Amino acid sequence: MVLSKRERYVAIGVMAAVGLFGLNYFFVDPLLASRNDLDQKLSERTDEARKEKKLIDESRRKERTWTEMQNNGLRRKDVSEAEGPMMGSINEWAKDAGMVLTTVKPERSEKEKDFQKLTFRATGSGRMSQIAWFIWRIQTSPIPAKVSDLQLSAHKEGIDELTLQIGISTACLLPEADKKQPAAAPAREVTP
Repeated sequence: MVLSKRERYVAIGVMAAVGLFGLNYFFVDPLLASRNDLDQKLSERTDEARKEKKLIDESRRKERTWTEMQNNGLRRKDVSEAEGPMMGSINEWAKDAGMVLTTVKPERSEKEKDFQKLTFRATGSGRMSQIAWFIWRIQTSPIPAKVSDLQLSAHKEGIDELTLQIGISTACLLPEADKKQPAAAPAREVTP
């Protein structure tokens, strides 16, 4: 069969179009899909690596904080040994904040596992900014301390002079003598 010049051009055009379509369908689209998939996986892995790096950095920071806490407060002490430094720290934090504390006294001591939890009660007065600074100092101190309860009251309506009643807790490790060692299981006699 003899094709005219025009028919030949149409046939070449159709074959080229079919060839381009096949090339696109079998090679270009899969490559683009694979590239998009790899980009997505790379993005996910980068996010995971970023999160893991953040976790490692946070772990190192927490480890330093824990070491500071052990060095500054979580020592093996009697309750009376731990009370003095904590009361001094509370007074120092209040002084730094510009507050006036009227009373600071130990309230109770509770045993929790290997720790002795000490709670102190403080009463004082100051402006809102001073009280906020005082609480911030407690929460960010290297001594293991936290605010356990808080009560604020105003002297007069519309005046920035507040009265603060606060409970502050800390912990210290129990001395070795106070730890209860688990009782050893009695030895069984084996009879032949």
